[in-house]
Order: sequence, then C-alpha cells, then structure tokens
Amino acid sequence: MSTETSPNFTVLKAVSFYKSTIEANKIPCIVHRNKAEEKLEIMEKKPRPAAKRKAEKDTSDESIRPARQKLPRAAKEKGTEKVGKIIKEEKENSIEVKVEKIGRDGRMDEEVKIPANGMSTYEAMRMKNIEENAKFFASLGIFQAKDDLSASTSKKTKTVVRGLKAEKAKPEPLPRRAPSLRLQGKTPDGSEIPGFQGYQTSFYVTEPLEDRQRERHPEGPLQMDCTNVKKETKEEGDDFIKGIAKETKAVKQEKPEKLGAETNSLLRRLQNLKISERCVAKVVPNRVFSVGFHPSDTRTIVAAGDKWGMLGFWDMDSSEGDDGVFLFNPHVRPINCLQFCPSQPSKIYTCSYDGTVRCGDFEKGVFDEIYATDEEDDAWIHSFDFLDSSGTKLLLAQNQRGGYVTIEDTRSSGKIGEKLYRLHEKNIRTVSVHPMKRQYFVTASTDSTMALWDIRKLNSSGSSKSICCLTHGKGLNSAYFSPLTGTKILSTCADDRLRICHLEESGDIVKGATVAISKSHNNHTGRWLTKFRATWHPRCEEIFVVGSMARPRRIELFSDKMQLLHEYISDEWLGSVCSLNEFHPTRDIIAGANSSGRLHVFK
Repeated sequence: MSTETSPNFTVLKAVSFYKSTIEANKIPCIVHRNKAEEKLEIMEKKPRPAAKRKAEKDTSDESIRPARQKLPRAAKEKGTEKVGKIIKEEKENSIEVKVEKIGRDGRMDEEVKIPANGMSTYEAMRMKNIEENAKFFASLGIFQAKDDLSASTSKKTKTVVRGLKAEKAKPEPLPRRAPSLRLQGKTPDGSEIPGFQGYQTSFYVTEPLEDRQRERHPEGPLQMDCTNVKKETKEEGDDFIKGIAKETKAVKQEKPEKLGAETNSLLRRLQNLKISERCVAKVVPNRVFSVGFHPSDTRTIVAAGDKWGMLGFWDMDSSEGDDGVFLFNPHVRPINCLQFCPSQPSKIYTCSYDGTVRCGDFEKGVFDEIYATDEEDDAWIHSFDFLDSSGTKLLLAQNQRGGYVTIEDTRSSGKIGEKLYRLHEKNIRTVSVHPMKRQYFVTASTDSTMALWDIRKLNSSGSSKSICCLTHGKGLNSAYFSPLTGTKILSTCADDRLRICHLEESGDIVKGATVAISKSHNNHTGRWLTKFRATWHPRCEEIFVVGSMARPRRIELFSDKMQLLHEYISDEWLGSVCSLNEFHPTRDIIAGANSSGRLHVFK
C-alpha cells in the first residue's frame, strides 16, 4: 500500500483540509500540534520552520482562543476499514461540516452535521450519541420507573409531636482509658521492668458516672403527683386523677366471640381498625416495658411503664397535660408488668425491678407499697397475676439467683412475702394463672422451660414438683393461658418460634400439656428493643397479637391455627418496632408500644 492511499495519510489530508476551511472563513482558532501532524512531518521529513512556530506563539491571545478542537480519526475495526471524508457546506449564518464514514461496500455508515460554532466533530458525534441513548432509554420506560421509585422512597414516617416532648440526652463522660505499658512499668512484651519506681499521675472526672443502681423510693405510700404538669396547671393533673377515680364500675364479663365470616364479625371489625395522627403519642420518656388499657367503655385511657420507673397515662379524648398525657414516678427501675384491678378499675398494680409492688389508688391519690423485697438482696419482681377475681391476692414472680414465686394478700399489713417457692434454676419471665381453675398457673423461664404448677402442692423447701415441664429451644419471653377457658397456652420463645399448647384435663384436674402447633417467627429483637410477648384477645381465644421485625414495620394478628389474619401497617404513622401490643378488654382497639416511649393506637 502506497503512502498516499494509506488510512493515516487520508486522515492527515482531512486535518489539513479542515484547518484550511476554518482559515478561509476567518474563524478565530489556535492550531494545536497533535500526533497526526507530527506523523505528517516525520513522513515528509521537513522540520517546522521557526517563523511558523513564532506565528503560532503570537496568536495565543486567550480572548480569541476557542475550545480545543478534536479532529476526526480513521478507525480500524475487526475486518472492516473505515475512512473519513469531510465535505464543506456554507449557509447564511454558519458553516456545516459533514463527516461521512464509508465502509468497504461504499455505503455511507453515518452522517453528522457539525455547526461551526466552536464545537468539534467529536463533540457533535458524542452529543448525538447521548441524544440517541436518551431516546432509547425513554422507550424502555426507565425514566418513568426512576420517578416512581423516587416517589415511593420519598415517603417517610411523619414525626409525631403529641404527648411528652423529647428531651436532649446529656452526653455521658468517657470512661478513663487504661494506663499504657510504660506507665505500668512494663516492656512491650508485658514483662516487668526491673527497678521501676512508678510515675506520679493525676486525672480528673468532669461529672460523676450515673449510678444505675438507683435507690428505692422511701417506704410507704407516695403521693400521686403528676411530674409533667407545671405548678400553674396542676389542676389538670388533679382533674385527671379524679376522673379515673370515678371509674369505679367493675369490668363487665363480655360474651365470648367467634371469628366468623359475617360482615360484622370480630375479625372484620379488627381488620378495619385504622391509625391517624391523633392516635400516636409519646407517653413515657424511655423504652416501654409494659402496657395496658383501662377497661372504661366511655374513655380511651392507655397506661405504659418505662425503663426508669415512670408510669404514663394517655387519655386520648383529652387535650390537657401534654395532649392528654400524664406522667407519674412510682418506681426507679423498669416497670415490667402492670394491670388494672378487675373489680376496682380505679386501682392499678405495678411491679418493678426495684423489688417493689405498688398499687396506684386514684381515689386516695397515692401509690401504696404492698410488697417489697429486702434491699440487701439482689432481687426484683418480674411479673405478677391475680389469684382471684377480686384482685386482692397476687402471685408474684421474684428473681433472686433463681426463679421464685410468692403469694401476697393485699389486705394484710405485711409487705414481705412469708414464703418463697423456688421453681426454676434461672429467672422467671412471666406467671399466668388459669382463668377458671385458679389453683393452676404456668411459668416461663430463661432456663428454656415452660412449667405447669399446682399452687396447693408448692414446697418452700425447694422441692416443688411441676405437673409438666415443656422444654423449648431457648429461653422463653412469655407464656399465657387463654383468657376464657384456659385450655390453651400461648408461648413466645427466643428460638424464633411461637407455640400453642393444649392442656390435658380430666374434669377439674389438669394432668399436663402438649405442644399442639408451632410456627417460625422472628423474635430476635436484640439488646435495645423490648422482647416480644404475644398476647391473647381478651374476648376471643382464636386470636392473638404479636410484634414483628419485618419491614415496613407492622403489628401482626394471628389465629390459634397460626394463620396470619391481618397486618397493621401505616407508612405515615407506624415506623418503628412495636414490641408490646395489647387489646382493649371491652372495645375493638389495639395499642402497640415501641422502645422510645411512643404508643400507636389502632381504633
């Protein structure tokens, strides 16, 4: 192949022609040396004259220099040789250059019109490719899919400011760093330095570390003072206490309900429950450890106990206090269980890790201390249940280097249980009394066992024998009798399973229990969330509710056959894990509590 017919030489000729085109039309431009021109000079073996270099230098004024021009090149592709051909076209206000890429078959592969406005051939081709790619993606609907995805992800859970206002946490002082090996008189390998006399060091702590072992409140009754109400509005807290004191009507025994398929069935009503802005509020300052509804038919009042002994009440129909929220401080450690008295709704019982059980009497306006462990013992009360329908006798789960239970009569003057019964080697999480046969109760322990007991056969010497003991995969979170007949037990376990056990009965005698059905369920809440505790519907033994770790966040409704009946989901108002969930005892309402002190009510 001769030099004149080679592709490289053709490109160099195109370069020269392009430069002459610009000069002929008096387009200001600085001609830059590039590799193509250097190749031309080498082929012609003619050095560039000094006068030409000087002329190029003199035309380097920045005010007339356009963007650097990138010239077209010939391209070689596998088996196909393409050369470039430049054609000049003059128009009224511009010069257009057509670049034709011609293949071996003589057909034109592509034509690009280049306006002489400072844009290079390469830049014009690049812009054309961008335009064609954009049209292609638009035909695929990619941009519409992107907009739809952005719109769906832009929906965030709205911040709720009802109830208690969030307080900025004070920064905790950093712990003191361990001294270095040099200050300890040791070599890098950890051996002692002979004859080391030691250094004299000093340090200071800006603030004392918070004492997590908080002292109990003084013995005896505590005044029921609302802590979140200012002095000038103290009447609002007093009005709330007096209002609950008037709710003296005992909880009426509702007729058992069935799921049913009719329009007004219980399941249909529960599936239609909704949540709104007015149904979310911060009720306690910290993580919720217990939650429960007041049984009133006329007012919607829900109570919650938190990590540091605060007891909050939310009157959803009131705007006093902090949007209907009233806060009290009966304990100093977590309130792990609370229940309203079944025969006197004006009383609420609470137990705490501080080792005390108190009764909030709204008629008297005090929190009476009805039980307390010895302060020198490392003991706490984890759960309780009523041994009679009047609510005067309590069965307490006390943990003290093992799982114990004790019986407390609220009418007696003694505040320390007379007898302790050791039932488990490890802690007891919950106790539940049979609703029909009060002599039987079930315990859920961290030793991976759920045990059924007869209270008449307990032995304080530590040799009590259970009716039956069912082993689970890991420690249990809870176990509760079904609320109407007590023929079923619902357990929640850390082995990520929910179980329903059926009792084996012969007349009035309970002989044992067996696991009837088990379902996999993610119960791994971790360290910072309250553990799940699945709970029965108070008027229907075919339904229970439990929290969920799934996203989007939700509350799950199951049947006693472990079938998922409904999921309560709200992108706007439910954006966190509700570990604890409770049904209203007489109305179709569900409350869910999260680990930041908020309650979410579906009604």
